[in-house]
Amino acid sequence: MLLTPDQFPAGFASSATAALDSGGSITTAAPLHDPQHLSCPQLVTDLWRPGFGETAMATNLVFNNATSESYSEAVYQFASSGLADVFYDDLSATWSSCRTIVADLTPTEVGRMAVLPATAPSGLGVQDFAVTMDGTEGRRLSQTVTVVREGVDVYLGAASRLGTKQPTDLSSAALLHELIGSVSESG
Repeated sequence: MLLTPDQFPAGFASSATAALDSGGSITTAAPLHDPQHLSCPQLVTDLWRPGFGETAMATNLVFNNATSESYSEAVYQFASSGLADVFYDDLSATWSSCRTIVADLTPTEVGRMAVLPATAPSGLGVQDFAVTMDGTEGRRLSQTVTVVREGVDVYLGAASRLGTKQPTDLSSAALLHELIGSVSESG
């Protein structure tokens, strides 16, 4: 269902430690997180994990060590489009409230990132928004996060690059379009 490294430019590989898939089974556990009450740092640390009331979830990270670029992808599937809409709206409101995020990047490293609204690629879903984050202290990281809602699914894509420039080898619009198509085909 998720994109594979061969769908990315040459040199990208999957991270075995970042991949997560709830599989073909439907989960029914109570939500661990309330997206309406996520803090700005939790957007960086908790968003790419399960526990938001979804019925299924998958996430992966692909990276290219030579270019210091990576792409994080996630799909949250909800029991209804109404629940997906609530999750999407809560994420949008939380991202809109964050202008600076200070978060633990590793157990010994704290990063500060400036957050700015960005234009989401058009034609991806019923609703979409994007933000850019640029590291200002600690590890320098430039990232654009795009969130798309389509039916019962909420998709996240984040193109990142260590350093001060946005990724050049990754088209978030094209990758999200492929991801949405892949999920639609798998049913």
